[in-house]
Amino acid sequence: MQNFHYLAIDAFGQQQEGTLAARDLDDAARILREERGWTVRDLQAIDDEVAPKKPATSAREQEALAGMLAGLTEGQLPLSSGLRMLGAELAHHNPWLSKRMQQRLEGMATLLEQGSSLEESLKMQGAPADLIAAVEAGVRSGNPGQALSQYVTYLKGSSSLRLQLILGILYPLFLFVTSGFLFLGLMLLIVPGFNNIFQGFGIELPFLTVSVLNFSSFLVNYGKLLCWLVLGLLALYGCLLCFLPEYYRRVLLHAIPVVGPISEAVSMARFTHTLGFLTDNEVLLPEALRLAGESAGDLVIRRTTRRWAECLEAGESLKQSAARLRGIPAELIETLAWHADPRFFSQALHGLGTMYENRARMRISLLIAVSEPIIVVTIGLIFLFAVVGLFLPLLRLMNDLS
Repeated sequence: MQNFHYLAIDAFGQQQEGTLAARDLDDAARILREERGWTVRDLQAIDDEVAPKKPATSAREQEALAGMLAGLTEGQLPLSSGLRMLGAELAHHNPWLSKRMQQRLEGMATLLEQGSSLEESLKMQGAPADLIAAVEAGVRSGNPGQALSQYVTYLKGSSSLRLQLILGILYPLFLFVTSGFLFLGLMLLIVPGFNNIFQGFGIELPFLTVSVLNFSSFLVNYGKLLCWLVLGLLALYGCLLCFLPEYYRRVLLHAIPVVGPISEAVSMARFTHTLGFLTDNEVLLPEALRLAGESAGDLVIRRTTRRWAECLEAGESLKQSAARLRGIPAELIETLAWHADPRFFSQALHGLGTMYENRARMRISLLIAVSEPIIVVTIGLIFLFAVVGLFLPLLRLMNDLS
């Protein structure tokens, strides 16, 4: 799809100026003449590299925008006035969304009033490609409200999974960091005082006590150096996140034990649900693969689906090209056997997406269930050895005195 700038006269003799998205110049002229009934005065292609681009829509904004459009279209309400009202009330009812979202709604309403279609206004406001495809699919089916409602359902499911993954990682991390600070407080603040007591009595210390005191002394003497080392590693990790290409960051994430497979399952759930939705709405398979790959939010999946779509356009079969490419799960390749029946193929993809969702939820629950006792028991044993090591000489001294 390419953007075109037009100057035309509408059915009421009013001059209209704006932009629209079309496959080529002839398609843009056809939209203006046949679909809108306008007389075209000037029509020129816009260079996408020169044209100003709107900032990309965040996941939260994407979900909110899709939900608003679904509500307006299902209720058969005027889109332009409805979007303006939602933009005006957004700050009062949903403070989580940024002012940029209100500006997007105002911009869309203005474009709609100027004669642009909903798909065109979404594209010019930086909406994601899969949301635009959902609108186009709904327009083709004659029921955009239902199509957008389905899209919102899958979008919310994906957002819920990503939130569960973040919480599943943060909870064990919080336990580990909190326990670590308590242990450091014991080693740096309390144990050195016991060392002075033991030196004053001049008694022979057990091996466990000596180990605890030596470790505390090491932290006291080299704690600052260790702190700078940890900060340096964190800074190095931050630099990698900033300067390493997104593709390699995603590959590293997939390689992390436990977390990597969960993240991959979340992305695959979003991909398969979106692909099923698009094929169910008669989007051509190569284009559906590209859009579903974009919606997955995973550059590894995005690159794989782009190559997959190129193979299909080159004349290869769906299953043959999938088997030749690396990175496509075996269960997805098996599901491709049903692609001859679009309706059943769509249902199979949604079933596969549900399987990925359940797999991700199960692994997140397992991560929380296993990590909590492991961290608590490990830190508890460390504290136990430290406390026993500190009080063992005192108990021996009391026995000697008695």
